[in-house]
Amino acid sequence: MTTVSELIKKLVELGAPLDAALYAAKFVEERERGASEEIARLVEEDRQRKEKRAEQKRKERVSRDCRATVAPPVARQSSDPSPLNGSPPTPIYKTYITPPSLNPLTNIRPRELAGFDLFWSAYPRREGKGRAEKAWVKAVRLASPDNIVEAVHATKWAEEKQFIPLPASWLNDRRWEDELAGMRPRRASEAELEAEERSRLEILNRLNVQNGVKVNEH
Repeated sequence: MTTVSELIKKLVELGAPLDAALYAAKFVEERERGASEEIARLVEEDRQRKEKRAEQKRKERVSRDCRATVAPPVARQSSDPSPLNGSPPTPIYKTYITPPSLNPLTNIRPRELAGFDLFWSAYPRREGKGRAEKAWVKAVRLASPDNIVEAVHATKWAEEKQFIPLPASWLNDRRWEDELAGMRPRRASEAELEAEERSRLEILNRLNVQNGVKVNEH
């Protein structure tokens, strides 16, 4: 390989100016240096790829070895060492049962659900029974079941089902306490009607006296 000094000497011998020879030599030197750096980078990348492949193979080999050494689970054997007919002992497996506390309805005392069936059968829109049972438990702490069921029977419900509230919503809103829940008006007695008429006449007479209107007494 021709060195930089030899290249400058040859260019001068060929008649090239000294500054041009120096410039050409510098260009060649920088180009060779860049080529060397690029080669070094490619060599380093190839080395890293080889190391990654080797590490991946090592991990796969360790994983296979671990799976091969793990023994299969052995069922717990019965305590009886001499089963009938020489058959092997029957494995005993544990049976897991869901705790009752995870079921919300099992926590409701039966006495709090008393009367719910009557409410459910009387209510005109039977949807969302689970939510209705929870709402019923809250409702019977505020009123007696008989009063709630009686309010259901006395309420004048809409003819279209979509306008009837859900049972849980009706209970949560304490609709059995509504004064205008469709109750049938009680028929007033004759004495109550006469008393109401006398009160109306007395109020009318007082107004006439205040306004200077002469009242005819019968």
